[in-house]
Amino acid sequence: NGNLAGWNGNLAGWNGGLVGWNGNLAGWNGNLAGWNGNLAGWNSGLLGSTAVVNGADAAFLNADTDYNGSLDRAEFHNLLAQNL
Repeated sequence: NGNLAGWNGNLAGWNGGLVGWNGNLAGWNGNLAGWNGNLAGWNSGLLGSTAVVNGADAAFLNADTDYNGSLDRAEFHNLLAQNL
């Protein structure tokens, strides 16, 4: 969460454009696998291990309730609700 506070510091202004940003969410999620550093492969190991995940990755994994490596609109709103 060391970086999450700074990331959340920009979230208010970033939410100001959320409607337009969500219009682009499909494209943003298209890059999410790469942004998360191979989240699908990383998750396949995570389920059977006792990995420790911190900060933004932990927040993302918490919000990704169907573990598909991307956030749909409801999951994204939960991410904001949990971290603001």
